[in-house]
Amino acid sequence: MGLSQREVARQTGRDVSWVSRRLDLVCGLPDPLLQAVREGTLSPWAATRILAPLARANTDHASSMLDALKATPLSTRELARWFEHYQRSPRSVRDRLVAQPRLFIESLAAANEIRADRHVRAGPEAQWERDLRHLQALIGRLHPALPQMAYLKSAFERAQGNVSRMGELLTAEYEIPVSYSTFTRWVRDAGLRAPPPERAGFYAFAPGDEMQHDTSPHRVTLGDTPVTAQCAGLVLAYSRRLFIQSITPASDASRPASSCSRRCASWTAPVVAA
Repeated sequence: MGLSQREVARQTGRDVSWVSRRLDLVCGLPDPLLQAVREGTLSPWAATRILAPLARANTDHASSMLDALKATPLSTRELARWFEHYQRSPRSVRDRLVAQPRLFIESLAAANEIRADRHVRAGPEAQWERDLRHLQALIGRLHPALPQMAYLKSAFERAQGNVSRMGELLTAEYEIPVSYSTFTRWVRDAGLRAPPPERAGFYAFAPGDEMQHDTSPHRVTLGDTPVTAQCAGLVLAYSRRLFIQSITPASDASRPASSCSRRCASWTAPVVAA
């Protein structure tokens, strides 16, 4: 007809999304499913959400399921529950689910009723007992780790809080070789180290009042020659603006410098504002 989806929606009194879904239904469904939708034996939702994905995965199962639904229809909720179990089931179980979907739904409902009756009959005490059993199993898994926690506390005290020294003690005395990051996590989780002090206040600086300056050497390669470059950084306290000065040798890159004054006098020093 040459009409756009918006025009079809206007003439039919529907929104554009409804028209788009119906076009996808007509163009994307296999002919048997489309015919079932036209006859009213299969809802559009069941066709697009259940039977169409099933047909793409297993055509025989989709055909068998369609025949079963014509004989014993399922509600939308029952069909969604059936498809959820179908996706989680192995192939041998899927064959039975497709052959008798109504029997599966009835068996599932009966099992849920039995479970609900058992819960009512047992009362909340049964749930408490299950929770206690879970706690007992958890304690059983944690019990072997308790001696290690005692070793950890003893080593932490003898090392006076030095995690590296504590690792050396545990490795030498108890043959527990663990990385430094693992030791720090153990110390943190066990609460052995005192929490950091809270900030008592803060400093407020006006423009031009304060700055921070640091100088450090860095080994870099210029061309094919490795050199030691001196990097000076300055941060303004108010604006946090960063200035970097990279001091590199102008000649004789391998020549060591004896003092900062000699380096600054004999090397070029461009200044970069970051």
